[in-house]
Amino acid sequence: MQWSADGRSLYTHRGGELPAKIWRLELASGHKELFKEIMPADPAGVGSIELIIVTPDGRTIVYNYRNNLSDLYIVGGLK
Repeated sequence: MQWSADGRSLYTHRGGELPAKIWRLELASGHKELFKEIMPADPAGVGSIELIIVTPDGRTIVYNYRNNLSDLYIVGGLK
């Protein structure tokens, strides 16, 4: 997704996970650590987080997601 500010690490994530997990991978050592988990404040209907952007300093993260909300109406007494 994004190189770290010092160029030694890479921010990565695997699509399809909820909450989305952002990992910081140190390239020289291969060490991977969980950097952040993100999920919308209201997860109702969230199917996937589509795009994640991390600033090189790791202080700001933006993302978009798809959600599918619907209403169910039950109607009785019809002839």
